[in-house]
Amino acid sequence: MEITLWLEDPSLVCVRDSAGTPDFTLSEVEMQLEIVEMPQNVNDKLDKELFNGGKVSIPFKTFRLHNNHISQDSQNAELSINESAQNLSAVFTTIRPQSLPAVVNYDASTKPVDNLMFLGAHGDHTTADNDSSFVQTAKVKSFQYSYDTLLMPQKRLEMSSRDSKNALLYAVSGLDLWDTDSFIGSYNKDGVATWERSGVFFIGQNMKSSRDDYLNGINTQATGSPLLLSISLAKPAQVPLKLETFCQSEYTLNITKMGQASVLNGSAQETPV
Repeated sequence: MEITLWLEDPSLVCVRDSAGTPDFTLSEVEMQLEIVEMPQNVNDKLDKELFNGGKVSIPFKTFRLHNNHISQDSQNAELSINESAQNLSAVFTTIRPQSLPAVVNYDASTKPVDNLMFLGAHGDHTTADNDSSFVQTAKVKSFQYSYDTLLMPQKRLEMSSRDSKNALLYAVSGLDLWDTDSFIGSYNKDGVATWERSGVFFIGQNMKSSRDDYLNGINTQATGSPLLLSISLAKPAQVPLKLETFCQSEYTLNITKMGQASVLNGSAQETPV
């Protein structure tokens, strides 16, 4: 097995304080991979089951990234996400500037901004987004996903003029947290809401209508149409924007006699693999 990694430009993902030049270096950086091996008695049982004509089903997930763009001075956009919806279980859309210059004036106490932080949140709630002094870049005012005739949510989600709380509540409602708290709904040590001021804003949509292993939600309505995202900003984009949508899909890998394998793709079966 071979894993290939592509490293990003250090000027985009590394930051430094303007106080001076770093006086340290990193060396002998290692990547550790933990291998899980099943006991021999388990392998023997699997071999016996396969030899007798049975099958072993292994569920797995895939993630695909789709990029869309909003030009500078644009305020409304209809974006097409060309992803097969047959096994689509969730989508997560983030917003960043198209141009990511090197960050050389990072200060964790006064200006904690880096290229990995996401745009879209309101920011300081003391200023309304319809005020002339509101300068937050790319605040999302409303959005709605759609697939064929299916609207998600059914009514376009609108943000308040002073926060992005509705997007937070909608995103958390679709996460598989059960009775666990989400850090994006917490506060920083300075009392500022993490969602509004820490660059974690995203638009999330869970496609499943129930938490089970059966086909449901968008899977039962897949027609081959693209997934669409309709989005409006509070003010025209001050800079060109890049929207990165991560699509999570769920499949089942079936292994049968002689090592033959097939992927259960919704109601269809793809062979061989």
